[in-house]
Amino acid sequence: MAAAVSSTTILYELAIQLPKHVQRSGLLCPFCSGGDKKEKTFSMKRTESSVSYICHRASCGKRGNMQLIGPAPEKEESAKTELHKFSKAKLSPILPNSIVQLLVEKYHYSTLDIARLSAEWCEDMDRIFIPIFSYNNINVGGVFRSMSGEIPKAYTYHFNLNYPSISFYNNHVSVYKNIIIVEDQLSACRAANTATAVALHGTNLNLLAAREICHRNPNHVVICLDGDAFNKGLQLQEKWGGLSNRCTIVKPPKDLKDMPRLELQAFIREQFGE
Repeated sequence: MAAAVSSTTILYELAIQLPKHVQRSGLLCPFCSGGDKKEKTFSMKRTESSVSYICHRASCGKRGNMQLIGPAPEKEESAKTELHKFSKAKLSPILPNSIVQLLVEKYHYSTLDIARLSAEWCEDMDRIFIPIFSYNNINVGGVFRSMSGEIPKAYTYHFNLNYPSISFYNNHVSVYKNIIIVEDQLSACRAANTATAVALHGTNLNLLAAREICHRNPNHVVICLDGDAFNKGLQLQEKWGGLSNRCTIVKPPKDLKDMPRLELQAFIREQFGE
């Protein structure tokens, strides 16, 4: 049976991301989930050590104050500067030929894979921009990824806090029966040819992300992080083993995005016992 994540836990996860003295409104209430219409009526205000909150839905009205542990994140001025930097980035829907060639020759991308990735080109940053889509295909942010080995490899731009910063690539045959969790979007996009894939954009699976996966009610979840992160995968399995009726971990022989099509398909099917 899938593990349940409490409303209080979800609230805490939202609160610790909020900079000090910042108020946010128009959020989805973690207590009532916005009702049948998914109304965004929840507001929060952060101090250094606590957060006050209220839901403005008449049938909910949940309000209170929660104490927090640890310092608030960076000042809102800094956060706004970073947000402005990414939101104003100029994007082109046409990828350079060199990038398309790299996707095809190095990462075995098909035309369908490239279309599913929905990547755009940011010339100012010399990076591709890969949008982050929620389980229901809502764009909640994106990742500016270097394809030339530049450090850092990726900048994550997350603007819709009603959804966690994880990328869903749905397989429309198995839907959410089987879900494979991987580190990056390039691997998840290709894995979606065989099973629904979720990219963590790293190796961290936080409470909001776990809840989002849990609510899809999968029969089997496979945690498949890169070989050097196997121990991290074991920790995730121990912590979030109740995500589905069955949760297993696998150490791939190489990154999924580096596997040719038939090899990748056979590898994923083997993990789900197909």
